[in-house]
Amino acid sequence: MDATGVSHIAVCVRDLDKSLAFYRDILGMHVSFDEVQDTTTGGLPHIYKHARQTRRTVHVRYGEGRTAPSLVLTSHPGENPDGDPIKLDQIGISHLSFTVGDVKALAAELQAKGV
Repeated sequence: MDATGVSHIAVCVRDLDKSLAFYRDILGMHVSFDEVQDTTTGGLPHIYKHARQTRRTVHVRYGEGRTAPSLVLTSHPGENPDGDPIKLDQIGISHLSFTVGDVKALAAELQAKGV
């Protein structure tokens, strides 16, 4: 097997601009890709539970280059999201963890920023 690492994890979010402000502006991740796609053509329509017109996809990451793992944030502009955030005992990604040098200092910084 030739797998050498994790490329990305994708999360559909309720408010992409608000999520982007958190990951980019507060946590300091860099945007490496930001695009709105037509989801009505090609191979995309069959991968959705509900018919969608567009999808905005934003890749954020620490580090530079295409080999740095990224978090992919997606939303569907102008369309209502489906569902609620999952709990720890439900199928799907239940949480995302970051490596930090000083948890208490980061907690204080996040609280100062209103998080």
